[in-house]
Amino acid sequence: MITRNLNITFGIILVVSLFYFVMLTSTTLTWLNVDSDAPQYIIAAEELRISHPSPGSPLYNLINAGWIRIYPTGTTFFKIALLSAFSASLVSVTLYLMTKRVLPSLLWMASGVVVSQSTIVESYALICLVSVIGYWLYREDRRSLAYILLSFGMMIHHLAGIPIVIFMIRDLWLGRDKLPLLWAFVALPMLAYIPLANREPYIWIGGTSIDDYYRYLFSQGGLTGGLAIFPPQDLVRRLGDFALVVGGSLGIAVPLIWLSIKQNKDWLLVSLIAAPLGYYLTNLAPQVYTYSILAVPFTALLISKTEWLIVRPAVTGVLAILVVLNTFWYYNAPYNSAVKFYQELDTLPTESMIWSQNRGWEKMTIELYNTREGTSIDTVDIRKPERSAEVLSIDLLKASEGGKLYRTEIVNPKTYEVKLTTTTPEEVLRDMKKYVGPTQ
Repeated sequence: MITRNLNITFGIILVVSLFYFVMLTSTTLTWLNVDSDAPQYIIAAEELRISHPSPGSPLYNLINAGWIRIYPTGTTFFKIALLSAFSASLVSVTLYLMTKRVLPSLLWMASGVVVSQSTIVESYALICLVSVIGYWLYREDRRSLAYILLSFGMMIHHLAGIPIVIFMIRDLWLGRDKLPLLWAFVALPMLAYIPLANREPYIWIGGTSIDDYYRYLFSQGGLTGGLAIFPPQDLVRRLGDFALVVGGSLGIAVPLIWLSIKQNKDWLLVSLIAAPLGYYLTNLAPQVYTYSILAVPFTALLISKTEWLIVRPAVTGVLAILVVLNTFWYYNAPYNSAVKFYQELDTLPTESMIWSQNRGWEKMTIELYNTREGTSIDTVDIRKPERSAEVLSIDLLKASEGGKLYRTEIVNPKTYEVKLTTTTPEEVLRDMKKYVGPTQ
């Protein structure tokens, strides 16, 4: 009877979670949740090119490239977004199989950061699935398989490196056999995809020299990325952002973490929760709140082990209500701002130049438009290897004189809606000093 009930529950979780994430999946290109990665992943999948250094996501790009050629219907965006939804659903199922409890699956489904990243073109749901299965294998003392899986996970997103490092530290601390640790490097040959897929027109790499590849692979900031502590109000605002993101990611589970630690003292799970949150805390750039997603499934596993029979039904009920509320919110979310911008690019003269005030989602949408339409709309970026400050000033002047110099202006910050307006070189250079520092 118990086995039958567990199987029924498993079936319900599988069907409900799959329907939940697929129903909320966006069907069109969107900037919701600052989704600047989507255009570059679409380019990489359609054209077999590289994406941003993370480190290059070769496996994720190959998976997407194969999937969009196999799945029969829908836009490229929808096809790849479906992979996020399927992955998120499998995380829900995996959490149930590991605990035989509904609570972990509900916490995963109720998390705002989970829903936001599981319904768009992103690698976060997939990397959480890989990481959770890797943890499961590690706990079952199948360490070699865990390291192999997570090694290939690194070729999807570098967040898979967090459990790898934690597992290595634990194995070395306990004096365990070191041979399985070598499997953590088995997927490194996949980085050969980067030079193979790097060709003109270059987007992420300026060329094919050793220096170009070095800048590509090591241009990302370390753990101390965007945390501003001076002036003091910046630190307060950043810590406020952190509290908001953690609250939105973990919700009602936050006050239960301490109780779970006190009862179970599972320091491995605690480390797997603290590391991604610490990674985000030391960055705090607006877009990297997504790193907190990796803490959600491990938090779900931690609190599921706690014996608090009186509280559990109440927590489960609250999480179920949040899932329903998420359904209403995300199903009616404004998804069309990116599509409007993409369509507005059709109205520009050829070889126009756009200053997007350093907003990545706009720049990458322009790159997607150029790739698909065969156009050469340029974006203002002093950090391009071939463009000095002097060359940039000349380019701006030429575009301005031809009536082809534009800027993006935010119309609605809540929905990321923007419009294109003409501008002058002086306005662009003044703004560049504000957003990316002096050009001289």
